[in-house]
Amino acid sequence: MNWEALGAIGEIVGAIAVIATLGYLAVQIRQNTRALKASTHQGLIDSTLNYQSLTLNNPDVARIRLYGTTDPSKLTEEDQYRFRTAMQMLFRLIENAFVQHEEGTLGDEGWHRYAETVRHHFSHYPSVVDWWNSERIPFGPSFSAWVDERLAAAQEHAGVDRP
Repeated sequence: MNWEALGAIGEIVGAIAVIATLGYLAVQIRQNTRALKASTHQGLIDSTLNYQSLTLNNPDVARIRLYGTTDPSKLTEEDQYRFRTAMQMLFRLIENAFVQHEEGTLGDEGWHRYAETVRHHFSHYPSVVDWWNSERIPFGPSFSAWVDERLAAAQEHAGVDRP
């Protein structure tokens, strides 16, 4: 066998090794992407459950959230502050889901549940609309724009002029 034949065989073996390595890397990337998405989804679920457990485990928080959404006039000034903080926590959670969806680490189905929460709150609780209109500043511009679109749609659906 001559050197040219051995060189050709070496190139073929090298090409096969490169193809095998690329295949292996593709599988690893796919598995890592799935793991990242699962981790993101679990983190959002954990945050949601933590937020909900505040209401479940604390009657005072439950009262504040109930009256804050249905009859804010029943809240003291301190309770109104706590309600605004609760809404900020909720919308931070939704903003996190928004960013994860935009980055591709939260799928459409998972994102839909958070988007539906915004629609529901704007459609059913005028005090949440008031809160958003006064407290929107600390949220990111793309999330704020998205929320404004949901608010406009909810108000249009209800026949309300936008402030």
